[in-house]
Amino acid sequence: MSIKYGYNIDLSADTTASKVIKLVGKNKKVLEFGCSYGYMSEILINEFNCQVVGVEIDEEAAIKANQICQKVIVGDVEQLVFDEVFDNQYFDVIIFADVLEHLKDPWSVLKDVSKLLTQDGFIIASLPNVAYGGVIIDLLQGKFNYRSLGILDNTHLRFFTRNSMIELFESSGYYISEIHRTIVPLQNSEFHNFDAKINKELLQFISEYNTDFETYQFVVKVNKMSDINTLKELRKNYKKVLSEIDKLSSVLLENKDLKSYVEKLEYDISQVNEYAHQLQQEFKQLQEYSYKLELDIKQVNQYARHLENDIQKYQKK
Repeated sequence: MSIKYGYNIDLSADTTASKVIKLVGKNKKVLEFGCSYGYMSEILINEFNCQVVGVEIDEEAAIKANQICQKVIVGDVEQLVFDEVFDNQYFDVIIFADVLEHLKDPWSVLKDVSKLLTQDGFIIASLPNVAYGGVIIDLLQGKFNYRSLGILDNTHLRFFTRNSMIELFESSGYYISEIHRTIVPLQNSEFHNFDAKINKELLQFISEYNTDFETYQFVVKVNKMSDINTLKELRKNYKKVLSEIDKLSSVLLENKDLKSYVEKLEYDISQVNEYAHQLQQEFKQLQEYSYKLELDIKQVNQYARHLENDIQKYQKK
């Protein structure tokens, strides 16, 4: 699979790969799923002073990447037993660059890898946007044609919009702390040959209604979530503020007296900010406890394996 996705990376360009690398940061211990020939790994090691362990399903690519990475594990991410492969190993960053859409069950994989993250560790992932304008235009013409590369890559098993991507991570025990977009105009994409008969006014309407019309890929930074209910509450308050802002826009158009309305809005925003700060502190405390608990569980599992080996040796006698 990896041979198909070989490419050179220009950090000065506004590409998905450059976004992923910059979000990882410097001096990190990194686990890269789908490391291919080691294109990202090489930059992370040489220019960002990171230590990188790779996982790659393609044996040929893994051999090349192994010359670059600290270690490369050859295997299918959905078949690996993480406790055995990464015994007592923890990572500051886990990368899923154009990987999750290829998995049968990305939810289970995301849940399993959380145990490999350090206390303040995070995931960087990139995902294609199936709500991209080119896909929508094709659907309007009754087409959903798979291709060798791109959003409708013929090896993609899962498809995500912004909302379903958020749901993917939240239902797997994470929250998205940063969302970045790779913008590609339709004429520069694989959908550039769309039917000229498509009404321009219709395209304008769709692009205004769909804010991700030119979003080709999402690049996200994802943190472990200790309390999903508190996050949902925060999102609820955030949506409330956005709703208030929409109302404010309407009031502005009507030229009404805004003083009391703005004061109320400012108060709501300050309440949300205060709540977010409290939530951040709670997350940190829960993450510390979770991290200690994971260490205890690993030690117990390790002891159990040693005990099992001793029993087997005794039985052989």
